[in-house]
Order: sequence, then C-alpha cells, then structure tokens
Amino acid sequence: MYKSFISVQAYRPNHDRQEQKNNIMLYGFREQTTHVPRKQRIAQENDQVNEIIRNIEPDASFQDIKTRRLGKFNAASDRPRPIKITLSNSHEIRDILKVSKRLKDWPLYSYVSLSSDKTPRQQKFFNNVKLELSRQKAEGMLV
Repeated sequence: MYKSFISVQAYRPNHDRQEQKNNIMLYGFREQTTHVPRKQRIAQENDQVNEIIRNIEPDASFQDIKTRRLGKFNAASDRPRPIKITLSNSHEIRDILKVSKRLKDWPLYSYVSLSSDKTPRQQKFFNNVKLELSRQKAEGMLV
C-alpha cells in the first residue's frame, strides 16, 4: 500500500503538468457584479475571452476554446477570480503566450494578463523567486 502511494505521488507532478499544458490562466479580467443569470454571464465571458484571444493572435484558428472562472464568487471582493482557458493543443497555448504582451497595448484590456497554468509546486517556486528578488532589490543587491 505504502509503495503504491509513493509511486502515485512521484507520478502526480508530471501528470498534473500534462493535464495543464493545454491551459492558460487569465488574470485581472473584471467580473460582472450586476445580477445577471449565471448562464448568460458565462456566455458573455466566453465571448469576451474569445475576443481577447482572437485579437492578440488574429491569424490563428482556434477550434475549441473553453473557459471557467476559478474559485468562489464573492460580491464584496474587488479582486476578480482568474479564468482558466483550455485550448485543444499546447502549440496554441505557446503561440498565445508569445504574443500575450500585446494586451498591454490595448487600453480596453491593459489590466489583463495571461500566464501558463502552473502546478501548486510551480506556483510556490515562482512565488519564492519573486520574494527573493524583492528582498535583494530592497537590500540594494540588484539594480
């Protein structure tokens, strides 16, 4: 029993990355706070996400774009929940991430950012790297 648990745990990070390689995370995309029916809100967000992706990568022909808000809705919070975007293959993801900086040039979506979908282990690693860089900048070690 213990041996099989260890092998599952060793396999899990690679399995998670395989599942997430077709995903992109969209941050900063404002949520509707008005009382719009859930299905209508989801359909509007799907259309807006499709518009964003097609505008930053107009030459691409993405077949199947799926979107989903992560986390629980909190009307009192001014911080929007991230959106997980799933495409049919990882090549499309790579193409979008290459040109995602174009969003900053677009006044309507300059507050939105895209990144790859990371495993919890990767998230922790990158957060630690950011903290270390901030610490080094504060101490004058980096210019």
